[in-house]
Amino acid sequence: MDSDSTFAQELKSRRFLQSIGIYVVSAWLVLQVAALTFPGINVDESAIRHVWIGVILGFPLALLFAWRYNVSLSGISRTVSAKQPFDVRLAPKDHIIIGTISVLAIVIMGIVAANIYRASHVATPDFSPPDLPPSIAVLPFSNMSGDLANDSISIGLHDDLLTHISKISDLRVISRTSVARLSTALSIPEIGELLNVSTVLEGGVQRYGDRMRINAQLIDARTDQHLWSEQFDRTFSLDSMFSIQTEIAAAIAEKLKITLSSRDQGNIERDRPKSLEAWEAYLLGREHIIVRTRPSLQKAAEQFEKAIGHDPGYALAYVGLADAYLLLNNYGGLSLSDALAVANPALSKALELDSLLGPAHASIGLSLARQWNFHGAEASYRRAIELAPNYAAPYHWLGHILIEDFQRPAEAIPLLEKARELDPLSPVIIVTLGEAYHAMGDFDEAFKHFKHAIDIDPDYPASYFLIAQHYRYVEGNIGEAVIWHKKELHVDPLRDSTALGFAYLDLGDIEQANRWFEKARENITIESYWPISSRAVAALYQHDQEDALAGARELLASYPGNNLSVFIMLRYGLYQDVADIIARDLPELTCNQTPRVTKKNLSQAINVSLAYEKLGIDDCAKILLHQADAVVQDMPRRGIRGYLFTDVEIYARQGKHDLALKKLRRAVDNGVRSFWWGQLIESPHMDSIRNDPA
Repeated sequence: MDSDSTFAQELKSRRFLQSIGIYVVSAWLVLQVAALTFPGINVDESAIRHVWIGVILGFPLALLFAWRYNVSLSGISRTVSAKQPFDVRLAPKDHIIIGTISVLAIVIMGIVAANIYRASHVATPDFSPPDLPPSIAVLPFSNMSGDLANDSISIGLHDDLLTHISKISDLRVISRTSVARLSTALSIPEIGELLNVSTVLEGGVQRYGDRMRINAQLIDARTDQHLWSEQFDRTFSLDSMFSIQTEIAAAIAEKLKITLSSRDQGNIERDRPKSLEAWEAYLLGREHIIVRTRPSLQKAAEQFEKAIGHDPGYALAYVGLADAYLLLNNYGGLSLSDALAVANPALSKALELDSLLGPAHASIGLSLARQWNFHGAEASYRRAIELAPNYAAPYHWLGHILIEDFQRPAEAIPLLEKARELDPLSPVIIVTLGEAYHAMGDFDEAFKHFKHAIDIDPDYPASYFLIAQHYRYVEGNIGEAVIWHKKELHVDPLRDSTALGFAYLDLGDIEQANRWFEKARENITIESYWPISSRAVAALYQHDQEDALAGARELLASYPGNNLSVFIMLRYGLYQDVADIIARDLPELTCNQTPRVTKKNLSQAINVSLAYEKLGIDDCAKILLHQADAVVQDMPRRGIRGYLFTDVEIYARQGKHDLALKKLRRAVDNGVRSFWWGQLIESPHMDSIRNDPA
């Protein structure tokens, strides 16, 4: 008889495999019970690994016991050997062996129990970080089912859960756009440091048939310790999803010692669609709207329209549709009238459905800003911040109009910093913050922000545009500006190329300038400012009076009171036309009462002062020049919003020729080169010094 056969008989005689099978089945049952019960008793799921360790450590003991002993109703006895019979009664040394095995088993169980106990107490400590206010990043939920078709469920749960949690006013919640940019290789402490948050929520979703299982864990971002975890086993439905989200939001608030106000509680229950298809379409729209390019915004609009089709009572879908069209006006060349034709009715419907919907008020502010109603926009943005303090957009958009339209960049910085707190990896917010520093004359800080935006997202074209403008307006390096504008257009070929054409005009290359002007007019709607302006600017450069005036009037029809139109009309001696335009569009610059010159109307003030002078209204002309000089003292010379050669024009007009020439030399030495030909050659303000040999 061979050895294999003998060993098999020995295993059978000792009933060894039967005993080991019992151990394996028992261990599996223990693990299953642990997996099901641990979340319900606030034991972190990671504690299951301690049960596994206990099962593995106990396996050699089980092997030894099964080989040597048999357990029956009559007690423990020696196993029967197939080799030779022996007394199966226990000998004294068997008692020692059984005692040793028992002690080892008790030690293993004690270690496992102690580790589980520690896990249960680590998972439920009071948490009040000393150095950070309550803050959280909600990581994308993993699809644990292995079925790619269920990706939309995990994406949707993450997006909607983040929206739910962001309604807790005393909790700073990081925007989805920043969380989506995180590398999967980052550890929890690294994420906490990068996003400046005290906690991180992570989880997973598993769907099987009409059932789903959702795991969620709240983690201390500094120590990587679990603060809370829960497992939810429910029937798959929208109601179940939203119920789970509400429970998670409440648990987080409790763990972080945040008291939910009645408004917070009400907000958490709001904005729920009635259709799964509407919810999924809305989420896809949110995915596309993050990317500020024409194709992505068009796809976003299509998805929001689908969501409304599935659920006409879904207020957030109307807000998404409005945002997509308003952003298409800004990034995609859609005319303002076409954008507003969709956006305004959508926003009215959203507020009809829910008058306290913060994002709707923010979007109304964006619509009002597009219509030049900046005071109305500011009020809407501030209302949105009040209703949705964790929504980054109104902070960002309010900061933008403070820079661009109110000329108050210092006030914009704290708002934009708050927006960046909520969305720290948003290139859009970062470049706007850079623009605020740029407007204040802190060009080095501005340039750092523009470059940082590229580091975050190399495909965001506005970063390249602003770097190009930095080289043109700050460094006076027009060649470098051309390079960066071409990088911008490489990232997004459908971008407005007018600025590149202007840079070529500064280089004296009218052929290349006209090429890029023509491309801009092909890509961008006729109602966009810069493509329209390019016709008038190119004609002015080529001394084509008829076409320059036609372009100026065309621009004036869409953009009342714009300075380029006023300048061109002044250049060709249409003084009364200039005075009439100012009286109609900028009455604060007339002398019916004391005029008021600001940074925003500075250039128009200087131009209309010359028109008044030519029309014999000398006193008003002098007042405007004096006020303009005072405004210039509080502005940087260089930069997109700098005064460039404006002080030279003022002093030349006032007869202070030596001072005008001194300021001209300083401007040139400082690197002012943009539009030099317009102000030094074409500007009528320079007539008195143009031929001065100095």
